[in-house]
Amino acid sequence: MKYIPFTISSLTRSKQSVSDLVDNNANAVLNNAHLRSKTFDISYRTFYKDVLK
Repeated sequence: MKYIPFTISSLTRSKQSVSDLVDNNANAVLNNAHLRSKTFDISYRTFYKDVLK
């Protein structure tokens, strides 16, 4: 298996940051798993950096 480094872009979020996301992102929800440390985000830019140039 090939080693592919990745970047964790978000672990936990405050209620305020979740509220801000809901205001600005149609995919965000108030009952966010980040509030309970049950999820994390991996930056897609790590995998597609050649495409995003």
